[in-house]
Amino acid sequence: MIPGFFPIAKGGAEVFTLNLCKSLLKQGHRVIIVTRNLKLPSEAKIKGIYVKRFANILPYKIKYYGFGRFLRSKYIRMLVAGFDLIAVVPVLWNLHKKNKFHLIHASFIFPFGLAGLIFKNIFKLPLVITVHGPADFYEVPRFFNPILRFVLRRANAVAVVGEQLKKDLLKRLGYLPIKVVLNGIPIKPFELTERELQIENYSIYSRDFVILTAGRLVRRKNLDLLIRSIPKIQKKIAHSKLVILGSGIERKNLEKLIKDLQLESSIILPGWVSEEEKRKIFKRADIFLQLSYFEGLSLALLESKAAGLPAVVLKASGSLTAVSHRRTGLFVRPPLTTEKIVDCIEQLYKNVDLRRVLGENAQKEAKRKYSLERMTQEYIQIYEEVLKYK
Repeated sequence: MIPGFFPIAKGGAEVFTLNLCKSLLKQGHRVIIVTRNLKLPSEAKIKGIYVKRFANILPYKIKYYGFGRFLRSKYIRMLVAGFDLIAVVPVLWNLHKKNKFHLIHASFIFPFGLAGLIFKNIFKLPLVITVHGPADFYEVPRFFNPILRFVLRRANAVAVVGEQLKKDLLKRLGYLPIKVVLNGIPIKPFELTERELQIENYSIYSRDFVILTAGRLVRRKNLDLLIRSIPKIQKKIAHSKLVILGSGIERKNLEKLIKDLQLESSIILPGWVSEEEKRKIFKRADIFLQLSYFEGLSLALLESKAAGLPAVVLKASGSLTAVSHRRTGLFVRPPLTTEKIVDCIEQLYKNVDLRRVLGENAQKEAKRKYSLERMTQEYIQIYEEVLKYK
């Protein structure tokens, strides 16, 4: 169960769910994804996975702004989540009658962790919850703490995607039985993609130094500061380009800022692109930046590691789980400023050997720690453990 899913929602939690479910299907398991509807058919098949969408009765505009990339307010998100809880119960009931589930796996503590808890008690179904970080914890108002604590303490298993997220959960909610299951991604597609020196549809040429960032276009990503850094970067690196992959509520503001600074030829915002196109851009980039104040464990960051890119991350977020300073990337220490961003980028531009070594180390670490196969096996072990005590 997950609040949003493809084709509407395309963030990290959605990619995690799609990747995990595809991997489970390959191993012979049956999977059904239950998610909120937003002007789409109530049933669909995506990558061979059956998706059931339930109808939330709130007006379309409120639901629209409850999705991650359109999010206007965390309070709107929680309002929509409350109505999700009401709407999903009869859908789950009917699905269970037809399919006889063995267990429920919920992404997000509220509402689906709570919905899963209801079904756990009624049908004696084991409940596994994955906490991703931003949308289901960091951005949840603190007065919801008792609900979060209640749900997590009663699940059969709770997985969190990174060590820093575990620490933050325990600090805010007290003791919880938590297991860290690091996010995983398909590694080979990023290794096998040919590196193209030119991507003409983005006006990227062989001489260009390409800086890449990817994810939802929201304020916590500090993309405005990154954009304001570009004029200073261009004084030091003449042929530099910034690619910002993704979409979100901040897109219009960022486009206006780019226009005001007359940076239209230097900054590329392709929005969401196909997997093939995304891999092409990752392979062409020279460095990857992630400047969020908080993350769970970004899949885009893991993809950059698989593509052999050194990363620059803010030393204040879950990104620290996947980056080691001067081993696989560089830390920017808060408070974040354009000068600090420029300094890190300039270091990596000037020191080609450092950039190469950091990229090679990142790619080796991606293979060792962040494969989808490893993540899937860890979840299967959790499923087997909770089913023993059903």
